[in-house]
Amino acid sequence: MDILISYDNQELSLSLAGGENAALYAVPTAYSEDGLYLAQWGTGELEPLPACGTWTPLLRLCLADGEDGADSLVEDFKADGVSYAQN
Repeated sequence: MDILISYDNQELSLSLAGGENAALYAVPTAYSEDGLYLAQWGTGELEPLPACGTWTPLLRLCLADGEDGADSLVEDFKADGVSYAQN
């Protein structure tokens, strides 16, 4: 599933397969020029976290495998000012 994420006048796109997860973090601009870190990982994998000293979680999503074969997007956390939509 292709997803478009918007935050602070910036847009990021990602593609999740069934069972995959994604998280968006605000980080210092010294760590990432745009101030954002987008992590993506699969089932059974450890979540990659920013290696900088301070970060703020903005969004966490999972594309859950449905029993009927249809995947569903599950929102675990969403900070104010963050929006996303299927692209």
